[in-house]
Amino acid sequence: MVYENLRKFNKNDINDKSDHESLKEALKNAEKYKSLYIAQNDLNTSLEREIESSEVKIKAFKKNVKEQKSLIDKLNKEIEEQNKLLEEQRETISSLKSDIEDKNICIDNLKFQLSEKSEELKEIKTAEYFKQLSIDRRSKCLKNELEELENGDKKIGYDILKLTDIDEINSDVEELEFYNFEACVELLFSSSKIINDSETLYCQKWVLHFSEKMASYVI
Repeated sequence: MVYENLRKFNKNDINDKSDHESLKEALKNAEKYKSLYIAQNDLNTSLEREIESSEVKIKAFKKNVKEQKSLIDKLNKEIEEQNKLLEEQRETISSLKSDIEDKNICIDNLKFQLSEKSEELKEIKTAEYFKQLSIDRRSKCLKNELEELENGDKKIGYDILKLTDIDEINSDVEELEFYNFEACVELLFSSSKIINDSETLYCQKWVLHFSEKMASYVI
């Protein structure tokens, strides 16, 4: 504005040198102010651009912060789910350990029962062995007794039994071992003998009964 007013001055209006110098100084100042104005305007424009750029950056930063927050929330949720799964796995492992301990206890019990059964089986086999040994010895004794009777080396008149009822032979049915009960109802005679078995440590007494058809014995 100052510059424009000064430009309208007429040279004829300048009467002396001092006025000319003043005008020149005023023009110089006007040019300076104009430069300052232009510089300030440029600075303002630059600042406005920087502000706009900053606003854009702030918006982008806010958006990024929002995305980061969403991502953090998502990660926190995944962490909670992983912790939950981890806890479930721990419970499963604990349950499996408990099941393994129970199974080990069952295995130990089964081993103990197997050991007991093995001992029982050994005892049964031992008992069967001695039983068979006793049967073999009784059979041998019976065979020898029969041979003595057949050869007439033994007298049989002193222990003849005159029984007609099988119940009168022996009241303990479990001790009777007749091959044919009907053939042994009426006994012709019998023979008895005591056997001392040193291996089985048993003292056995057996009675030999003879009928018309076959022989049987009572232990």
